[in-house]
Amino acid sequence: MLSDTLYVDFLAQPSPGVSVYLQDGWLIRVDRESDQVLGLQIENVLARAARKYPVLMKVLLLTDPAGFEPSPIEQFMREDAAQHLNETADELRWSIPELVAVGD
Repeated sequence: MLSDTLYVDFLAQPSPGVSVYLQDGWLIRVDRESDQVLGLQIENVLARAARKYPVLMKVLLLTDPAGFEPSPIEQFMREDAAQHLNETADELRWSIPELVAVGD
């Protein structure tokens, strides 16, 4: 089964947390004790979210695919994305306030 979900962890090591639904398939992961935002969970990332926020497509290309083998073209795109890791990380970092504001 394939999933159209992107998980973005803000910490070096994933931590246990709870998912808080914002809207339209967007959830934030929050540490239950400290209320620290741990990451994002974005449902329907290819179907909807990446069209509105193109940086998510760049981030998706940096992930390890789960449940499928990338085509040769997709593998090339993944390798190219890896060469621009710092630029994508910076773009994502600057986009986070807008991304997490989706529930406002």
